[in-house]
Amino acid sequence: MRIFNSLVILFVVASHAQITQATEDMVTISSPKEGAKLSTHKKIKVTFKAQPGPNADHLHLYVDEQEPIMLHKLKGSYMVEPLAVGKHGICVRVVNKEHVESEVQDCVMFRVE
Repeated sequence: MRIFNSLVILFVVASHAQITQATEDMVTISSPKEGAKLSTHKKIKVTFKAQPGPNADHLHLYVDEQEPIMLHKLKGSYMVEPLAVGKHGICVRVVNKEHVESEVQDCVMFRVE
């Protein structure tokens, strides 16, 4: 009986962990890829997907930590103008209605040649 009770408790805890994990906030940038080498003559397509929590309202996209670009879609892409030769970074962050950023973000670093 003890083994059965232990298995039931383990199942309940594991099920709760999966539900909690499935509802966690997340942002993913699928392109450009980390460490990519891009052309200085082409726009950069930033492809993203977000699953924000209940307090989130929209996303901010940062190119080299400049002024944010507001994104109101949770999934899609945004074209960034060509960048100068060198190392660059792009981040997408979850933001609330007051534009307060959460810690939920994804960032990629790449090189323009």
